[in-house]
Amino acid sequence: MFGTVLCDTAKAEASLSKTEKHADSLGTKLGNGIKTAGKWGLAIGAGATAAGAALLGVANKAAETTDHIDKMSQKLGMSREGFQEWDFILSQNGASIDGMQAGMKTLTNQVDELSKGGKVATDAFGQLGLSYEDMAGLSQEQIFEKTIVALQGVEDTTKRAAIANDLLGKSGSELAPLLNAGADSVEAMKKQAKDLGLVMSDDAVNAGVKFTDTMDQLKRSFGAVFTQVGTAVMPMFTDFANWIIKNMPAIQSVFKNVFTTISTVASTAYEWFNTYLLPILVTLYGWIEENMPAIKKVVEFVFEAIGKYVKTVWSIYVELFSILQALWDFISPTFPLIQEVVEVTFGAIVKSVEFVVDVFDRVTGAIKTAIDWLGSWNDTDAEEKNVGTSSSSSKKVNGSHANGLAYVPFDGYIAELHEGERVLTKEQNQGAGGNITNNIEINLKDATIRNNEDVSRLAKTLSRELHKLQFNAQRGTMPSTI
Repeated sequence: MFGTVLCDTAKAEASLSKTEKHADSLGTKLGNGIKTAGKWGLAIGAGATAAGAALLGVANKAAETTDHIDKMSQKLGMSREGFQEWDFILSQNGASIDGMQAGMKTLTNQVDELSKGGKVATDAFGQLGLSYEDMAGLSQEQIFEKTIVALQGVEDTTKRAAIANDLLGKSGSELAPLLNAGADSVEAMKKQAKDLGLVMSDDAVNAGVKFTDTMDQLKRSFGAVFTQVGTAVMPMFTDFANWIIKNMPAIQSVFKNVFTTISTVASTAYEWFNTYLLPILVTLYGWIEENMPAIKKVVEFVFEAIGKYVKTVWSIYVELFSILQALWDFISPTFPLIQEVVEVTFGAIVKSVEFVVDVFDRVTGAIKTAIDWLGSWNDTDAEEKNVGTSSSSSKKVNGSHANGLAYVPFDGYIAELHEGERVLTKEQNQGAGGNITNNIEINLKDATIRNNEDVSRLAKTLSRELHKLQFNAQRGTMPSTI
């Protein structure tokens, strides 16, 4: 039976835990889903609820005050306005108007005795200079005020205290501070109460009384609703109680078995603990107690080592931090300058490389153009170069060679000769070393190129040197390097 109960409880707890997890998950998702949309609504709702609660609290407090004024003024036989004025007057003199019920009753009785010619009443009022005719037709509030003012006019404090005790009973002693204040103090404090706004009108008091009555009716209505609900469910609870009473023997048997099982399990657990676990714990405790000095030394050694290690690491950290801080303090002011220098340097390097590449491309382009022109010119057939053999002066001159012509490129070539020049025959030219082919090496090692003008000057120089090579190649005096 006990095992089954535990199993069922475990399943139930697991199920409840699972349900709670799903509920928490669902609640979280729903909460996250509506959080943004309901943010302002919640804020407004909370503000409205707080404001409503505050206003309701103020209304309840005001209603409580007005209801107190209404009820107590009636008990003391005062007007509502008079009750509020005397409440202020008495509070300013260390007394409470709520404690004046007995005194007001005593004063009313003494006035009644005065009307009958009672000795004590007649003597007391007579010492104040008052007679029954002075009291006839006055309200309780007016009689109370007239009596207080008359008592304030008695200079002998002992006599005044005795008269107050005869007319007001024990309340007379509580009014001693007020009676010592003088006859003009009552009117002055009445005016002060009105000036401070402490005296409410009858309309305000009526509104508060009506609110109090309405709230009382509302509470009673809700109470009636709960009473009706309670009376409706009473039969069910009655039936359940009757079922329990009817099945009490079986219930008692079940609980008896349960508690018997619990007792058996607890007894078994205790015996197992006492037989097996307790001796181990006792032995362990004895060993610890016996070896406590050694254990204490080991613990102290370990904690001391840890402390030293922590101190060492901390000192290293502090020193390293100070070094890094100093390094940073040194670098941080010059970092913008270093960055600027690096940017300028790399910018200059990039521009220099770009300029050198551009110059190299121009030089190699000029050289390639010159070499291609020379190669194409040498490879041209004589027939293609022949433009006519007429010696007429009307023919176009193919070239004027003041520096000489190493080789006539085609038949009919018209050249302009100059004084002192010599023209060789084909056989003479070949004998002088014509058609010599050499490998030409162009050395630009000492060339200085700074701008576009240097490039143009180099190209012109190469063109001029190539023409010289063309001439010297036919004469057999062609150099291998230019």
